[in-house]
Amino acid sequence: RIEMRAHLPPAGQVEAGSLIREVVQGLEPLASRSHITLKTALPSEPLIVRGDRDELIQVFQNLIQNAIKYGNEGGRVDITLAIDADGVHLGVD
Repeated sequence: RIEMRAHLPPAGQVEAGSLIREVVQGLEPLASRSHITLKTALPSEPLIVRGDRDELIQVFQNLIQNAIKYGNEGGRVDITLAIDADGVHLGVD
């Protein structure tokens, strides 16, 4: 669905840090079953980004689920959200 709407610019705005916290909380049980720790490094101040809330949740879920699925059992998934002069960066390692 996201790819089908790629040509439409997003109109909404969401706070990315709280969205990622919500996704991580929802994926904790999946990570726990694989003995994987989810670790976040998010900015303390709100980080507003342009996008559709539901679509961003889907993207974040897919990225983090893949990291859990393809990571080593007993490992750790680091989720980092930062902003600098080049823009907003999301890392999932």
